[in-house]
Amino acid sequence: EAWNYCCGYCSAPATSLDHIVPKFNSGSSYRNNLIPACRSCNQDKASLNMEEWYKIQEFFDEKKLLKIQEWVKKDTSSSIVYSSSNSQINLAV
Repeated sequence: EAWNYCCGYCSAPATSLDHIVPKFNSGSSYRNNLIPACRSCNQDKASLNMEEWYKIQEFFDEKKLLKIQEWVKKDTSSSIVYSSSNSQINLAV
């Protein structure tokens, strides 16, 4: 719901979750390190640094980057709700 079922990067329909800091780089699977993503963005970003990758994309949006950075900083001490159905991703606290 926080991302309106859309990719946090390009706004296409979200079909997966991306680790903002990749697991390959010791990124966690906590809510504040996961963002809804379309398959294309998730595969293209892979294990790259999110900010460096995002800034070179045609769909780069400074406001979205700030939203992602705020998302990463959010308190994760409350419970996490994650559900995936019908190709929609719901990631909310």
